[in-house]
Amino acid sequence: MQKTNKHIEELLPEYISGMLSKNQEEAVKLHLDECASCRQAYEQELQLEQEFSLVKPVQPGQKLKKDVFAMIEEEKKSLESSPKARQAFLFSWQTMSRVAAAVLLVAMGYWWGNKGEPQITDNNQVAEMKEEIGEIKEMLMLANLKAQHPSERIQAVSQVESYNKVDPKLIEALVTTLNTDASPNVRLAAANALQKFATANSTVRAELVRSLEFQTEPIVQISLINMMVELEEKSAVNKLKSLIDNTETLPEVRKQAQLGIEVLI
Repeated sequence: MQKTNKHIEELLPEYISGMLSKNQEEAVKLHLDECASCRQAYEQELQLEQEFSLVKPVQPGQKLKKDVFAMIEEEKKSLESSPKARQAFLFSWQTMSRVAAAVLLVAMGYWWGNKGEPQITDNNQVAEMKEEIGEIKEMLMLANLKAQHPSERIQAVSQVESYNKVDPKLIEALVTTLNTDASPNVRLAAANALQKFATANSTVRAELVRSLEFQTEPIVQISLINMMVELEEKSAVNKLKSLIDNTETLPEVRKQAQLGIEVLI
């Protein structure tokens, strides 16, 4: 059986919603004309979109609300306990949005179905569901940081960077990615994401300084040196001196480290 083209399959939600560029749209269309398995995936995705479009507001009762919370808790436990489950649950941000919208629909339906109750109770119930959705989003981002392909991990880093909430678990995951990921491009993306939080967070700045001792790729080393200068992080001077003293450090990196020291001291 022919396998679907992973790249094309990831573009299907945007293709259906008309969000691709003209060139991308034409490329996907040509591929679907030639590939039966991808065409089948497209038809399944299209059917899913059509089913979502038919969803109408409901007025669920207390039991349905409890069932939704139970479903979310079950999925969270599955993701936490099984690496395979986390990998299987990796999907596009568009899909996550549809899930979130469906849960929010239940929340709003519950509100309308119980308008006679005090407003503060309804607000608390909607807030609880939003919190659950937020927790699932965080789990997805953490799982995506361990995806197989570097491009997927870079996309995950971008998702964390765009997240408004500064969550310690996400920061820790970015630091781990910066120090251990096999791809220098992913490490560089993680460093840039952490820089966003470094201005107002001394812990993040300290982790960026500490990361200098783990980096061997010149592009990542130079980027971190420049970040230290931009952040005016004087605590990085000793790490920069260590880079200069290291015989394996390339001349270009040594030069940049020396310039950084001259600015910082």
